[in-house]
Amino acid sequence: RETGSSLKNSPGDADVESPAEYSIILPTPIYEMGLPFNSNTSPFANFFLELQKSQPSSSLTPKIRNDLTIAQVQCTDDLTIAQVQCTETSKCADILYSNYRSHVNSWDNMGDDNDYFTLFEHWGACMLPQIFFLADLHKLHKDATLIVNVQSADSWYESTRGKGPAEYGYVPLEKLLANCVGETVQTNYVKWYNLEGETLTEQIKSLYDYTIDHLRRFVKRQPAHTLVEVDASADDAGEVLFRAFYGEGALEDEVAVQHVRECWKRAVAISQQEPVYSEQEEAVLEYQRETRKNLLLPTPIFTVGLPKAGTTSIDNFFRCHGMHVSHNLCYPSPFKTGKLGRCGRLMHQNLQLGRGILENTGDYDAYTQYEEMKDLCFFPQMTHLQNIHDQYPNATFILNMRNLDKWAHSVHRWQHMDSGFVPLDVRMSRCFSDETTKGKTTPQLLKMVYEQQIDRVREFVRQYPTHHLVEVNIDDEGAPKIMQESFFGDNLGTNEPCWGNKNSNKISDSSTKVIVNEPKYDPVYDLIPSKGGKQNVYDVLKKRVQTYNSLREKLKVHLPIIAVGLPIARTDIIHSFFGCRKVRTALQDCHSSFFDLDTPQSCSKLMESNLIHNMPMFYYTGDYDSYMRIEDLNTCFLPQITHLQVLHEKYPNATFVLNILDNPDQWFDEYESTAASTIVKDLERCVEDMPDIQSLYGESNSGERAKLLYTHHMDSIRAFVRDNPSHELVEVRVDGNDVKNELLRSFWVGDEINKEDRCLK
Repeated sequence: RETGSSLKNSPGDADVESPAEYSIILPTPIYEMGLPFNSNTSPFANFFLELQKSQPSSSLTPKIRNDLTIAQVQCTDDLTIAQVQCTETSKCADILYSNYRSHVNSWDNMGDDNDYFTLFEHWGACMLPQIFFLADLHKLHKDATLIVNVQSADSWYESTRGKGPAEYGYVPLEKLLANCVGETVQTNYVKWYNLEGETLTEQIKSLYDYTIDHLRRFVKRQPAHTLVEVDASADDAGEVLFRAFYGEGALEDEVAVQHVRECWKRAVAISQQEPVYSEQEEAVLEYQRETRKNLLLPTPIFTVGLPKAGTTSIDNFFRCHGMHVSHNLCYPSPFKTGKLGRCGRLMHQNLQLGRGILENTGDYDAYTQYEEMKDLCFFPQMTHLQNIHDQYPNATFILNMRNLDKWAHSVHRWQHMDSGFVPLDVRMSRCFSDETTKGKTTPQLLKMVYEQQIDRVREFVRQYPTHHLVEVNIDDEGAPKIMQESFFGDNLGTNEPCWGNKNSNKISDSSTKVIVNEPKYDPVYDLIPSKGGKQNVYDVLKKRVQTYNSLREKLKVHLPIIAVGLPIARTDIIHSFFGCRKVRTALQDCHSSFFDLDTPQSCSKLMESNLIHNMPMFYYTGDYDSYMRIEDLNTCFLPQITHLQVLHEKYPNATFVLNILDNPDQWFDEYESTAASTIVKDLERCVEDMPDIQSLYGESNSGERAKLLYTHHMDSIRAFVRDNPSHELVEVRVDGNDVKNELLRSFWVGDEINKEDRCLK
């Protein structure tokens, strides 16, 4: 079949003895390029399949010639029609992703005999080819036909909420999209910074509209492509689609019109069918129903204490009894299919989408740990007990407790690679600190939170007595008996082997001490196990440490290096140069530890939290060599003005970089020219309570006050270093022509200076 070929027979030809055939008049291949309706089948693809299955009933009606080879979800060279699944074939999504990773055209090797492609999104990698790979498509098929659904975002969104395919754990398309929208800033494909809407639902709808606009712009730039726009929610959607592919005159016969309408109706019905459980999956559900009969208390069961209070022991207790239990990690279905995720994140996403808190979290009998601290602070056992009650009014709560001092000691010692080896007490204190806790040490704060949680749970159950509350102190010898009798009674015996201390700290106390002003990392390796399945990861981390240590030895200044100029003084220039020279440098966002295993957060917020709890300012802020932007004008956190003495006490040898412009007028011009021109007003607001600065202003106007502040700050930094000569002050004129050479001479030893250095160019 030649691309774009069609039969020209007309139903009006008098000499035609048999009905004419209409062929597709648009070029192939054809790609469905809008966001999917759901993640199972497409009504557009189903429509072409229905046309292929049947013909109009009238013998005089032109026959519809539709020999498209459709690849839906899966593709292969010898595929005739693949609807949802084919045996021993590769998924389109996997081919696309593999091509992308191999740096070849993303759409290559998709099956030479396939003419129609749909449902090729890779949800595990958040890969949306209709956004990411259009340029590749044009290189391979310069006149390919594209189809896009243009129904309203609201009606499309409703179609995404049904049950998804088995391979993704029956997760609805809505949640697959939510995973990608929520993690966009972490992907390598594209950053949708312009998604509108405050809620996750609004952002998903914005992505839908963005995709349509993106395709329209693409076809406008590459007019050889045909973009077929169809409102799938319209009554005449099938007719619009048919005319687009078979010609405007293809539906002159009423019988043909009715046939097309029936085909579209069946296509939509097929696409709306939800997948059914397999026999094996039904057997899993039956096993779960049988094991739940052994329980004396209702499910779901939630531990509602805090972490490091026996959650792993409780988890193992239920597993020992054959129950379906989660601890931190949840599959979306009870069949252990789909993407394994963090329970707390899945619960948080459900609440954002207005769904039940446990929807698509595996339908576990017990959730033994589910708080989330990796890049958000989510403790549903503290903040969402009401949500749990509204959906599970008979749920069982386990208030897991232990000796308060032992608990505080345990959370201080607990460190894990997944969180960048940041101690648990540091992560928790950052979640719970605010103005009301200012001045409390971390142990004081966490003990207060611990005691408040016990009171909160007891009061909640008094208010809602439909819940059963089991209180267990894991330090007590009677803990196994309490758990056994509460949940299984005496009929199974005490079964003490099902109980034990399963997740004790194995880290020595000496390994958790705060190391200030020390670039070497050998002590950290007390934290890293020397054996186990993650040995390769640890080898990579160790090599990383060795690399940075060797690079640090080439610097001739003490660490850390701190930019102490005022905002918008081109710290990004210094940051970029340091990064080019392999200095570990932070501009605005910081990881919590050197190993970059956690999600970066605002450096200033981490620093401010540390100071609130009387910790060193750079405590678990990534141990960077240089910090180039430490202020936060939203909270008026200006440590280069207000906390120099605190910095000196904890980091007496730190190197200060005073990033300066030629004169105050130029600095003020920088403010006026930046999009963040409100910074001048923000600075004025922040220094209102600083008498020494206010005394400078007198009757001056806003511009004059800003320039006075600039001059005053430069003088203050110089005076501070004169009074505290253990610091080295490097003044960098960032608007100079020789700024990079100046940085090289100031920070690196002589034999590291090379005029051919690529970072100087």
